[in-house]
Amino acid sequence: MLADEEAERAAARPVTDDAPLSEPVADADADAAPYAEPAPERESRPAADLRPQYAAAALAAVIAIVGLLMGSALLLIAAAVVLVIAVAAAVIDDGW
Repeated sequence: MLADEEAERAAARPVTDDAPLSEPVADADADAAPYAEPAPERESRPAADLRPQYAAAALAAVIAIVGLLMGSALLLIAAAVVLVIAVAAAVIDDGW
């Protein structure tokens, strides 16, 4: 054991000391806090209407399920084309 450790142990207070560590904050101090300015409003556009994309996804799912049941690769490709067209339409409509 080092000499510094012995000195620290001798000066250490027990953990069970019931004395408060600091004085409680008075309610008057809370009222004296500076006024926080509201955050500036961000310019945002309204949420896009996703109903056409949901309809395209539902149509593509139906085409894909029918394609899987019938074993048709052509219908699976058609479902993928429907999804690609829906995404392209959403991108073009958004002005990207």
